[in-house]
Amino acid sequence: MNPFTFSLLLFTIPLLGNGYGTYPLVRYVLDSNSYVVSQDPFGNIFSGGDYGLKILKEGEWEDYGPWTQKISHIETAQNGELWVGNQQFFGKVKNDSLISFGESFYSELDFAQLHQLIVVNSGSYVHLDGRILRVGKDVVDFNYDDVIFAGKLNRDLIVQRQNSGLYLFAGNNFRKINNSDDYAKDQILSIVEMENGRFLLIFQDNVVIYDGDNFFPWSREGVDWIRKLDVSHVVANAQGIFVTSGSDLYQLDANGSLIRAMNMGQDIDHLFGDQEGNLWITSGKSIASLRTSSPVKLINALNEQGTAILKFENEVFIGTERGAYRSDETSFLNGGLPLKINDDFTYSFYLDGGQCLISDKNGLDLYNGRINEINTNGTSYAVLILDDGATMIEASSTGLNLYEKQYGRWNFLNHLYGIEEEVNQIIKDERDRIWVHSQVQGIFLLNYDPTLMAISPTIFPINNLSPEDINGIFLINGKPIITSNQGIFEFNEKIGRFEASATYNSAFGDLNDIAYLYQDEYENIWYVSEVESGVLKVIDKGVEKVTQKQALPYLQRHLNLNQPFVQSLDDDKMIFAGDRGFVFLNQGQLKGKIKFQVHLYGLENYNGQDELIDRKILTSSNASELFIFPKKSEKITFKFSTNYSDVDNIVMYSYNINETGWSEKTSSSQLTIGLPGGKNTVKVRAHYGFNELSNTLVVPVLIEQDWFMKEMNQYIVLGVLLLIAVILFFIMWSIMKSRKKKNKRLAFLMDMQKKEIEELRDKNEILSAQLISAMNENDISKQLEKLHEENEDAEVRKAIRKLIKKLKSKNSRVSENVHPDPEFIARLKMKYPSLTRKDIKLCSLLKMDLTTKDIAPILDITVRGVEISRYRLRKKLELDNDVVLSEFLKNI
Repeated sequence: MNPFTFSLLLFTIPLLGNGYGTYPLVRYVLDSNSYVVSQDPFGNIFSGGDYGLKILKEGEWEDYGPWTQKISHIETAQNGELWVGNQQFFGKVKNDSLISFGESFYSELDFAQLHQLIVVNSGSYVHLDGRILRVGKDVVDFNYDDVIFAGKLNRDLIVQRQNSGLYLFAGNNFRKINNSDDYAKDQILSIVEMENGRFLLIFQDNVVIYDGDNFFPWSREGVDWIRKLDVSHVVANAQGIFVTSGSDLYQLDANGSLIRAMNMGQDIDHLFGDQEGNLWITSGKSIASLRTSSPVKLINALNEQGTAILKFENEVFIGTERGAYRSDETSFLNGGLPLKINDDFTYSFYLDGGQCLISDKNGLDLYNGRINEINTNGTSYAVLILDDGATMIEASSTGLNLYEKQYGRWNFLNHLYGIEEEVNQIIKDERDRIWVHSQVQGIFLLNYDPTLMAISPTIFPINNLSPEDINGIFLINGKPIITSNQGIFEFNEKIGRFEASATYNSAFGDLNDIAYLYQDEYENIWYVSEVESGVLKVIDKGVEKVTQKQALPYLQRHLNLNQPFVQSLDDDKMIFAGDRGFVFLNQGQLKGKIKFQVHLYGLENYNGQDELIDRKILTSSNASELFIFPKKSEKITFKFSTNYSDVDNIVMYSYNINETGWSEKTSSSQLTIGLPGGKNTVKVRAHYGFNELSNTLVVPVLIEQDWFMKEMNQYIVLGVLLLIAVILFFIMWSIMKSRKKKNKRLAFLMDMQKKEIEELRDKNEILSAQLISAMNENDISKQLEKLHEENEDAEVRKAIRKLIKKLKSKNSRVSENVHPDPEFIARLKMKYPSLTRKDIKLCSLLKMDLTTKDIAPILDITVRGVEISRYRLRKKLELDNDVVLSEFLKNI
């Protein structure tokens, strides 16, 4: 590494990662030097080196072909052809086992060095010395002797000629790119395709953007980086642009700003980006796979061991082995330098309102914009504020201390006697019990008397578990859980003591010595141990919740195992104590951003003598077409693979042929079977580890049959279609018949309704006449009552009373049989649903232009009663005083 790069990484760039990089990295060590890595369209990863050619299978590199010649160039075509070469030869791999070289006419070409193999839409090309040749059945020489670079531009061939410019292959020859003279002096190092369809043309001292028609300057910052570095390789993916210089790997964003840098320990020979977003890095005898799309990210801005973290609103307090810091969350997660607030080894934070309590090596501090020392007598490990908000207990190197808040300030009250040794943890469970952990005596239960402000500790002995066996005590689902080198113990409420937990020990399996537990908002339980770290996922299945253990091996080498902790900032953001800062993990990406998938990459069919009839190589990762084989195919071999290339466990496969049920899992990725004539369905799924399952891949296969079988099938299909047509016709005829009958019934009901309405109208006219007659008779009744009062003859008075009674009976029957207009009543009810039956009857009489005096005897109430009813009716109808009630009712 040159001095400038070293000083830049050490001082200017706070994002420098450790030797393993910012993302999970899997390193493979081989027996001899490796020079190149590539991938074919089916997802297979190949490497070339002094050992020849190798392929990655189930996490191991296997020899690919019998040759041992050095391979430094690999290029794959869309049809699966594999081209390889080195400085002295090049050739094409055939049938997984043969390579054309030596005896091939290609080797007879006179060249000193092979620079590049290029396979594009227009053919296969080689860059030899300063020449460009198209190779196939014949060799086409384009008669250039000044080519200094050849590469791909949007699946087309592009070359740079010395001091002449850039040329793009078009038709059967090359055309010069307009305005490329300005970029002809410096040799192109690499061409990188950007996400927006544009390309970066990277020169030794300059970088420009080409959009297919014009050249644009790249950002000044990006150009400055290229000028400062001795660039050897460049690749790009969705996570950024990756540049190598010696043994250093730099990641830039699309604007050229540096995101992070890492050192691989030795010079990087080759850099390759695969289809899944991984980088493959060759260095000497090692090949490293760097998963850039990983949910894990190292936050190494301070380059100090992380020990604690606390979030308050958008602010985070950060604890390390060298002090405490504060920062905003966004800056922290992106590796920005935080503000230092003290210099002591920080153990934990506790939020007290808007203030932060800091437990560190030199005591207990309060930060409210500046540091205020509360207690400097020994090391403070943790604090717990009780429910009254005015009492606090501190776990320290000398035992337990009690504090009281007075006038908004914490004051030391007394030392709790009975526990004189170092206390590391203090927690409160769902029953408000306070538990502490001492490495000397073990677990204590604190009995707190708020009246006397006194605390009495009780030691809790645990059967078969000594204090030195205990790692810590943690809250899981509100209950105290003890971790130890003998497994996990939980508190049994019925017997009042801790006992080994069958549930947790079964979930964690053979993993006994867990150092730290943490439960997040989703009830998942995160664990850290010296052997393994990961998460115990809680899966809600409706009637029950089950756990599923998921180890995260790529976390382990980055964690601070001396002072472990796990914390959820919010939602899916998980923070771990790191050995060089902190480790960030995005749970959302962990849940399935990179899906486990199985692919079909080839088929072969054989006759009864095991002779190969045909081989099909797929041009895409998934089988979506119908594969047709002749009748003589006795056996068919299916070849599968997955997108997991750096797995720790073996990938297993299970198969389902024509819906006969899934087979037992097997490690074989090839299936050889005989299929019956006609259409068949082959299903496959892959299994990884204990319970990770891939997609189900469906492969349709048709074995051709005799002509009469095909014709019979056609007749069957035709008969079925005819039967369906008859059934559909019968259904439609039934529906039409039912509709016709229904319409006829509706017409009859409408006619009946019209007749009823006409009868009501006729009856209403008769009753109106009867009402008028009744009103006249009412006047007669009044005259008779007057005569009754004036006449003194008893017989005359008796006759008059009988006549009055008869008239009143007639008027009452007429009133009861009044049937107003039904359409008027329907409209009235719809518009004013709050009207009563009496209101509606009054409205009907008013609509007939009857006066108050006329209405009174009909309703058998006084004239004053009618006036009151009219007044109330106007209120319900919400009428103004100038509106005539009877006219208003007529218009409804």
